[in-house]
Amino acid sequence: MEVVFGRYEKHIQQKIMNKKKASIMFNKSKIQRTILMFSAVIGFFSSGLMAGSHMIPTHKDVVYGQHSKNVLDIYIAKSSQPTPVLVFIHGGAFSGGDKMKNVNRGIFKQCLDNKISVVSINYRLSSNKDYHFKYSKKTPVPPAFENAALAVQFIRYHADKYNIDKKKLAVAGGSAGGGLSLWLAFADDQADPNAKDPILRESTKPVCVIPLSAQTTYDQEYISRHMIYDGYRIKWINRLFQATTEQLKSPATKQMRQNVSAIDLVDASDKVSIFMRGGNELKVTPDMPQAKFVHHAIFYRELEKKLKKFNIPYDWPLNSEYKSGKRSGNVQADTLRFLKKNFQMD
Repeated sequence: MEVVFGRYEKHIQQKIMNKKKASIMFNKSKIQRTILMFSAVIGFFSSGLMAGSHMIPTHKDVVYGQHSKNVLDIYIAKSSQPTPVLVFIHGGAFSGGDKMKNVNRGIFKQCLDNKISVVSINYRLSSNKDYHFKYSKKTPVPPAFENAALAVQFIRYHADKYNIDKKKLAVAGGSAGGGLSLWLAFADDQADPNAKDPILRESTKPVCVIPLSAQTTYDQEYISRHMIYDGYRIKWINRLFQATTEQLKSPATKQMRQNVSAIDLVDASDKVSIFMRGGNELKVTPDMPQAKFVHHAIFYRELEKKLKKFNIPYDWPLNSEYKSGKRSGNVQADTLRFLKKNFQMD
């Protein structure tokens, strides 16, 4: 009996161990799927990631600010004359991404082949251990927005050093990076003519911007009211603002939310052209996966209303238009055409 019981006990223990292993494997698989999902989110806008590519920055990890994340890479186009420049801002829900790994290689190559220099920036992320944001008059926007503005000012100040024409500066970015590019387009110029630091006297306004699958608002109340989706499900917005859902529902935070939302910032005084790329065209449903919703064309539709109202020049080529033949060519060629037109290169 002891032998039989011992075998039975071992059998039970083995079943328990198998269940634990299955549970661990399931959880590991869930984690892997989550990582893959967010990798897809970060790279959603890319035609190819630059990891392992042969494109090497002319100047790597150039420091533009005080935080360890305030570094940028510069790809200088070959030209005897100062070149236009495209500043690229990676995406990643303001909590991930990188200036080398999560960028649109197709745009970079196009630009360099056509004598347009490229700058790719890193910026402070909400996942950084020392991340801190508390809304006030002195700090009206989260660090990522301040960093994006400072990077533009840095490039303009050092334009001669890098053979760049600072009057011909565009900004592009994917997802959150696209949101930052739209903020630079429509927020007030951050230049301070009285600043002691000459870099801070430079303009933050781009000539044109290219958001890729971007969000046009970070106001969860606006999303919930106008976009058939519960905006409060998007928790990385909470982390961006370092605020609870209850705080973000309060009228006291309305100005803070509007300070970073293109939909609320655009007005008739804006002198900028917009080329909106990406945005999936699936039907929006309340239970849509978050990764699909935050890159949905509905964000562009809401911004489009304001662009039309204030006569802001824009182009928005839908993927379906290329596929159906309604629009000839391809988005890459149209992107280059847009840049050349705004840089007055034609």
